Amino acid sequence: MRRTVSVLLSTGVLFVLAVSLRLDARADETPLPLPISLEDVELLPVHELEWARLLGEHRALVTRLMFLGARVEKVYGHLEAREDKQDAGSRKLLAEIARIREQLRPHLVRLLELLRPLGIDEEVLRVLEDTPRGACRVERQAMRVALHVPRLTTRQREILSPLVPAAEGALLALDRLRDREGIDESVLDADTRALQKRFWRVVDATLDRDQRAALRRRLPTKMAKHTDLFAHLYTLPGLTVSQGTRLKAVLVELEQAAVPDQAVAARVDARLAREELAGGERARLEREKQAAEERTLALFVEGWTEGMAVLNPEQRAELAALPPLLAAGERPGDLEAWLEAIEPTPAQQPALQALFVKYGPVQGQMLQRLARVALLEEGSGPDSPQREMAEILGAQAWAEALVEARKAAHEIVIDVLTAEQLLGWVLAGA
Repeated sequence: MRRTVSVLLSTGVLFVLAVSLRLDARADETPLPLPISLEDVELLPVHELEWARLLGEHRALVTRLMFLGARVEKVYGHLEAREDKQDAGSRKLLAEIARIREQLRPHLVRLLELLRPLGIDEEVLRVLEDTPRGACRVERQAMRVALHVPRLTTRQREILSPLVPAAEGALLALDRLRDREGIDESVLDADTRALQKRFWRVVDATLDRDQRAALRRRLPTKMAKHTDLFAHLYTLPGLTVSQGTRLKAVLVELEQAAVPDQAVAARVDARLAREELAGGERARLEREKQAAEERTLALFVEGWTEGMAVLNPEQRAELAALPPLLAAGERPGDLEAWLEAIEPTPAQQPALQALFVKYGPVQGQMLQRLARVALLEEGSGPDSPQREMAEILGAQAWAEALVEARKAAHEIVIDVLTAEQLLGWVLAGA
């Protein structure tokens, strides 16, 4: 099922709407007063499902944006290849980029009109005027959103105000290491991911649910994806056996229905990678792949809508307040290991001990319930009703323990640890 979702969320919809246009300062030497630049579309807080609906309902607009975007990318590539960026040939290329950007204007205006009902208003566009440039801009923009959630208390600002710019700087420092000879990209990717997760764990523990929901509504599309979605669903507060059974049925049906079109996309990718194809045949295969991905997206939209109907308002509110990048078990994660890494002072120990006394019994109750679940699983087949019920009962026990652990984490962050300790932990190893 995880493979299904990775395919669903890596389709061309987000790329079509500007994920990779690299128009840097040199291309902007001939700026145009566009309502929004195409490269900034990736920063808009629009859910991937809304992009999917936009693709389905306004195909001509999306196709035109993709066509113009591809032309800009191609011209920019020619500009990059030139040694003298100020000679006549470079100036001609810059003029061509400016001309294409002018052609983009009416399409971008129309795009914003379509996005207005989704909350993309003047306030959102004003925020984009101060968006980060350069590397990791989507991730850094998401971090900045944390400073603009409503009702931040003095204590919350004390934590977040130094944390956001410091974490941004650490992300950029890690990215600069990519230029070094002999650097292991996989290690660097892991370090970057770990830094972001530490940042979002602190933000998650700092904000209340309404604030987290407001933050999520303003996240760029890429950062608003649900990490470990199914574990989050199964650990929603108050999830019943009946709800769990219905959710599993929806997910299994979605996975099975997506298989044929996944196979089409994989087959096309394999052929495009291994064969030199004529333009017409390549275009035909790309259209075939796009159609398969669109059908898969339509399935996902339908499955998401059906799945949300299973949940009650409280559960939907909790899902709408999830922080980015964190799996269910990382909210808040292992509190004891977390505190051991932070090294609280002796003066902080009594308050921490009191919190563990306050919330500790829930952990013991969870272990007892999990032991009973293990007994229920004994002798049951992999697809039996008993095994399914045991899985859901186990998720219920885990969910209740996570709720209490998150309360404890919030109190630890707000009432016990200092902003300096939290900042030091986030930046550790960066």
